[in-house]
Amino acid sequence: MADPTSSTELYERGLAISNLTLVSDVVKPLFGRVIELRTAANNHDNAQRSISAKFRQGSPLMLYRGGAQLEPVAECVMLRSAQREIQLKLNKKLDQNLTVDCHNQNNQTTTAEQGTEISTTATTYTLIPSVTTGVLHSLTKFISDSASWRGAPGERILHYTYRALPMSSVHHDRKLHYILDELNDDQKRAVSAALNKNRPVVTIQGPPGTGKTAVLIEIILQAIRAKQKVLCAPSNLAIENIITRIRNYNEQCRIGMDPNILMEDELKEDHNNYKQLVEIYERLVSEHLNESIRLNGYSSAITKKLMQDGKRLKDFMQKNVISEKQVIFCTVSSSSLHSLKRFGFMADLLIIDEAGQVMECATWLPILQSKRCVLCGDQHQLPAVLQSTTAVAQGLSRSLMEILNQQFGSILNHILSIQYRMNEKIMKWSNEYFYESKLNAHQSVANITLSEISDINEKSVINAPLLMVDTQQKINKEADEFLPEDQSSKSSTNKIRNRPKKLFFQEQSYQHSYRNINEAKLLCVYVNYLLKMRVQSDHIGVISPYFAQVELIRKMLGNSEISVSTVDGFQGQQREVIIMSLVRSNYKGRIGFLSDERRMNVAITRARRQFVLVGNGRMMQNAKHLRTLFDCIQKNGTRINAEKFTSLLRNAQEEKKADGEQ
Repeated sequence: MADPTSSTELYERGLAISNLTLVSDVVKPLFGRVIELRTAANNHDNAQRSISAKFRQGSPLMLYRGGAQLEPVAECVMLRSAQREIQLKLNKKLDQNLTVDCHNQNNQTTTAEQGTEISTTATTYTLIPSVTTGVLHSLTKFISDSASWRGAPGERILHYTYRALPMSSVHHDRKLHYILDELNDDQKRAVSAALNKNRPVVTIQGPPGTGKTAVLIEIILQAIRAKQKVLCAPSNLAIENIITRIRNYNEQCRIGMDPNILMEDELKEDHNNYKQLVEIYERLVSEHLNESIRLNGYSSAITKKLMQDGKRLKDFMQKNVISEKQVIFCTVSSSSLHSLKRFGFMADLLIIDEAGQVMECATWLPILQSKRCVLCGDQHQLPAVLQSTTAVAQGLSRSLMEILNQQFGSILNHILSIQYRMNEKIMKWSNEYFYESKLNAHQSVANITLSEISDINEKSVINAPLLMVDTQQKINKEADEFLPEDQSSKSSTNKIRNRPKKLFFQEQSYQHSYRNINEAKLLCVYVNYLLKMRVQSDHIGVISPYFAQVELIRKMLGNSEISVSTVDGFQGQQREVIIMSLVRSNYKGRIGFLSDERRMNVAITRARRQFVLVGNGRMMQNAKHLRTLFDCIQKNGTRINAEKFTSLLRNAQEEKKADGEQ
């Protein structure tokens, strides 16, 4: 999926967390080896947001030493994150120096119940998604051992999907007694289709703000009412909301989390067995207090016997808990998927949320676990991360949801068409470019603006829902257009001499990324203006496609309460106002990361009351999707040059100050 030696794109997409320091190393009865890392103090708020957005509990990760030059340390699974700390379960240690580092920093004994606190050193670590564990690792086993899944509950779903078996036509979905009052007609139709036992697979396309989470909750509640068992792979940002709302409607619902990582409290309730398990692991630790044995891993006969006894006891405890569950929440990459049947959990319905972000092959394993499958998501938002051009060329970047929509269209797909998030002008470009103008803004949001929640004048240009600050005109006035790359060598000496030496809003290559200092300054001026106009800091989101620009803006703002992230790190979130820095501004018209049209769709649709685009309008003419966005802003929004924009802000502040003095 990603090459760790060239991890630039992972940083751009908010998938790499760096500058981590080792805090503790402990052996836990339910997890085995567990380490805790801490984010840098001056960056923990934004780091935490990135972790929450992209690294969910159960995600297979790779731990590296260093930041620019990465050295592999261990394969691990994320257990949890809170404030500045990240807790990881180590699956396989690749670098013995991790243990040496721990030992050198303290001489205390690590026990089964208490971790050893480690003093912070100069050694830093980086976390990125694993390429050797999780989905692709499991897929290798899946392909090489077809006998293990023949006859699985979901095998027929895969046959239907790839037309190995004909899928029966379904013309009637039964109306239900719906539990949630807020569902609209589209949402009700999607729920009815998802619960129709004659439909082996259903796709629900939920464009931004269309209430996809409410649909998922209704489906789960209806399945529970029908005595069905549900396996759910939700998005990281939606999971807490889903669980809370399910319990609000059904307090008795027995919900379980990924058995491998999130059932510690329930397993501890089995007091006698848990006490025995702790004793086993305390003996295990005592067998390996000397450093030479720890460095070589657990290898003695005594240790192996203790490990086997501990595993058998833990499996017994897990089966007692899991077999009673009605709903299990689990990631598509979790190793727990293979264990659910062994633990007595047989799913009647599988729900995969954000299915548009999951590689086609990654959905096969969870699909096999269930008799029926519902894929929810939006193929017009960002897909899974793939850096291998060969993999992309071979179609590995496509999702199963995208393939099913192409193959079966409306036979399987149900689109949610009413959006409850943004002003209709913010929605307009995405609606026309991606969704065939099928979306409608609900009346409660169609005309919302910033002036309703701030001191901004209702009639001010700055109150526009769709606003572009065009930086192309703030340049050397000797030239009025860019010189195309392929014509530069043919140009006359006079033309070359008259070419501006430097754009005022000039991009810079920086640490394998890009940044635009003057664009960042202009953006920060606007953020500070919004704060003075009493827009709450947690209502403001700042995004850019480039990690270097994100870091620059964070430093300039110095306000940890304002979310500053890459576009990818912001997917699934929303703010009242979103300000986007395009960054790219060069003579050759190169737009780089901006060439992915789905990235711009995600960026714009994070905003509720205002979307502000700061960038070079002339650069936008080099790609169809950016060109149509530019035209849309011209027709439906407001485009002003940078010089006029700063003047407007200055005048507005002076007017507010004058009003306050009267």
